[in-house]
Amino acid sequence: MHLRLIPFEGVRILAPAGKINDCSCCSDICCVGPRSTVLLRLKDIATLLDLGRSDLLTTQKPRFGEDEQLSHPALRRHLASDAWHTFPVLRQDSMGACAALSRSGQCSLYPHWPLSCARFPYSLHADEREVFFSKRCESYWIRPGVDQRIEKMARAAVESYNERIRDAVLLEYARDRLGQIGLLPFLAEQP
Repeated sequence: MHLRLIPFEGVRILAPAGKINDCSCCSDICCVGPRSTVLLRLKDIATLLDLGRSDLLTTQKPRFGEDEQLSHPALRRHLASDAWHTFPVLRQDSMGACAALSRSGQCSLYPHWPLSCARFPYSLHADEREVFFSKRCESYWIRPGVDQRIEKMARAAVESYNERIRDAVLLEYARDRLGQIGLLPFLAEQP
């Protein structure tokens, strides 16, 4: 990760025109399974604390075998990142579902959900300055007139990345302040 914020202007959106996720018709909830583990940011942690939902924070993360990492290079990079080793994730239940899901399969945190959730299924390939629609989302529709919604999701993908940079800077230069506001206990110690 480069420590340079990416402006939304100049980022290409690679999703097909009019392609937008349709969560209401989804039969394969993206909030289930080890590859759906949500890595949190400082802002996410603070939001969960403000909501009284510290029960959703955990440092217990799934493990991925070498074969799976080799077949998914983005996953391998993610697991090697400082962020993966430092930040907590949203807790998952014994079946691998996000613990923030209600019994009806709806997010109990919405609209205060984590940054990663807010931008999914749009993701940023930072080096290429491209936002793409994740292959993991199979519940979508293509319609005219959704350009503003697509732009909003693409902006959220860029903002999610930029938040990672802000977190790295804050951890380096404002660690004492993060401790004063109560965020450090939820982070792994830095070497």
